[in-house]
Amino acid sequence: MNADQSSLQLPPFSRRKREFLEHVEATVDDQERWRTINAVYYNTDYQFMRFLIPPGKRVLELGCGRGDLLAALKPSYGVGIDFSPTAILRAKAQHPNLQFHLGDAEDRETLAQIHGPFDYVVIADTIGMFENIDDTLRLVHQLWAPFPSIIISYCSHRWEPVLKLSEVLRLKSRQ
Repeated sequence: MNADQSSLQLPPFSRRKREFLEHVEATVDDQERWRTINAVYYNTDYQFMRFLIPPGKRVLELGCGRGDLLAALKPSYGVGIDFSPTAILRAKAQHPNLQFHLGDAEDRETLAQIHGPFDYVVIADTIGMFENIDDTLRLVHQLWAPFPSIIISYCSHRWEPVLKLSEVLRLKSRQ
C-alpha cells in the first residue's frame, strides 16, 4: 500500500464484503485476460453506456474497479470510488485524467471527499454488494446535480445458471 492509500482507512466490512474484497484483490491480475476473452460483451456494455451518457458530462462511478467504464464515458469530470487498493492503483495509472478514490461507496467519510455535483451516477455491477442500498443512495444524493440520472446495471438472477456454467467452462471469471 502506498502513502496515498494508507492515508485512508477503510471502514470495517461485513464478512461478505470482506470476502469479496479478498477475491477481487486475488484476481485483479486476471481481469485484463477476462476482459480480452469477453471483449464483445464489454464493448457492447460500454457502447450502451455511452448511448445513455453523452461525452462531456460530470460522472461519478461507484465501484469503478480499474476505471475502464468511467474512461470509456469520456466525462468532463470523472470520479470513481472502489474499495480495492490494487484496482485503484491500476485505475490511476491507466486513466490519469480521471480521479479515483479508495474507499467504500457506502461510507459517509469516503463520500465526503468527493466534490460534486454530478450529472450522472453510475452503479455498474456493484449494487448487489451494497449492504443497504437505500442508505447508500441517500448518502450519494448530496453529490447529485439538480436533475441527475442514475444508471444502475446489474445482471438478472435469471442468468445465474448460464453464468455458473460459463465459470465451470472457464469462459468467465469466478464471482
